Amino acid sequence: MIKKSWTVFVVSNDNTKGSFKEFLISGTKLKYGLAGFVFLFLLLGLFAVDYFLTFSAHLHYRRHQAENQSLKSQLSQMHLKMKKLNIRLHQIEDFSHKVKVIAGLEHTPSSFLGMGPLSSASFPDLPATIDIKPNKNHSLHRAPTSTSSVHSEVVSPPASVDSIMVYMDRLDKKSQLIREDVIVLTERLYERRDIMSSTPSILPVKGWISSHFGYRQYPFTGAVSLHEGMDIAAFPGTPVYAPADGVVVFAGYRKGYGNVVVIDHGYELSTLYGHLSDIMVSRWQKTKRRQVIGTIGSTGNSSGPHLHYEVRISNVPVDPSNYILDTL
Repeated sequence: MIKKSWTVFVVSNDNTKGSFKEFLISGTKLKYGLAGFVFLFLLLGLFAVDYFLTFSAHLHYRRHQAENQSLKSQLSQMHLKMKKLNIRLHQIEDFSHKVKVIAGLEHTPSSFLGMGPLSSASFPDLPATIDIKPNKNHSLHRAPTSTSSVHSEVVSPPASVDSIMVYMDRLDKKSQLIREDVIVLTERLYERRDIMSSTPSILPVKGWISSHFGYRQYPFTGAVSLHEGMDIAAFPGTPVYAPADGVVVFAGYRKGYGNVVVIDHGYELSTLYGHLSDIMVSRWQKTKRRQVIGTIGSTGNSSGPHLHYEVRISNVPVDPSNYILDTL
């Protein structure tokens, strides 16, 4: 029990007058003072614990924030890689489709077909029917062979983590379909390797496409008509190459086209090269893919140096872009 009062003596080190003091503290004051001290100690302890917990939570939050930022960065990189992968798969699909069109395993869309066949009326020296390689069992425009069709739209990558696995599964299935399609296509191409050597597959000149196949406004008359080929602009004198094996069936000058070379590749497929400056082949000469047949010029009805390039099946013009797998 705390006594009723306490006396506290305070003595100074020097012996001067007034160096000794006496304080009288009642028991009640002492009791409340001790209680206040304990309360203050507990309060400071509580503040210390709260500060420690807050600081620990802040460190934990910063650590999770850094991890989340790292995950976001990884997700962004994964998102970009999947997008690139999807684009590449779609490019492979397009390439496979184009190869099948060239190999005759798939029809050229009817919207690509033009009117006005390359007839002997337009080219008097050109036979109405060209058959340099008769009695072939294959045709470039025969009915499609039963190959798997995997041509599809480009799928947009997912925007959230939850859909990544689903999206990757779709890409995996898509790649498997493409692989199966390419395997079948490889087998068909091996069977048709003789046809492929005679099928145009490269851009015949190094240049830039200035006008595509299709309807356009004719530059000299202003009338809208079918542009039956592809115009490839290049510097004068640039070499023009044969895009496939074949036989030259026409080499000379014709009104409108200027200096012209026409190559028959067999299988009812022929190509035409107009507005040439020089012709470096002669009629009935056999040509090989990448052989120089002439040079870029601006002869005939031409607004500048370029090559007018046509691809025809059974004398019907088709889109030459379907017969360009690669540049020179």
